[in-house]
Amino acid sequence: MLFTCPYRDVNTFEPDSPINVLSRSNFTDYKQNLGYSYANPYPDDAATLAHYKLTAHTNPGLAIMADLNSGEGGKANSDNHEDRGQNVLFADSHATWEHSALCGLEGDNIYTNKSGNVWGSPVDERDAVLLPAKK
Repeated sequence: MLFTCPYRDVNTFEPDSPINVLSRSNFTDYKQNLGYSYANPYPDDAATLAHYKLTAHTNPGLAIMADLNSGEGGKANSDNHEDRGQNVLFADSHATWEHSALCGLEGDNIYTNKSGNVWGSPVDERDAVLLPAKK
């Protein structure tokens, strides 16, 4: 499994790179070493009560992973591709290139909760909040 986006850090995956495998795989700073954000695995009690839970029955269109959250909120795309968009993995295991962070269920911003909080917990089972945020 790749944790560093090859587009963002091309030196990491060059075959002739003098960097050894252990140096590439041991994260020292997620803002520098992690290329992706993931569905919030530890929702707060309110999200749990609102039925947010990642299971085999999760809505197939829920975004569960994407290029690293820029931390900007709003309509901000990932910084990984010069803010042009992000690769997004959905619960049914399909991945697509999305030009906007508003690609979640019902136009949900995949990088914020429905209240617009970048570091917030999901509001309900249809709310993607992909963490961590870069900034």
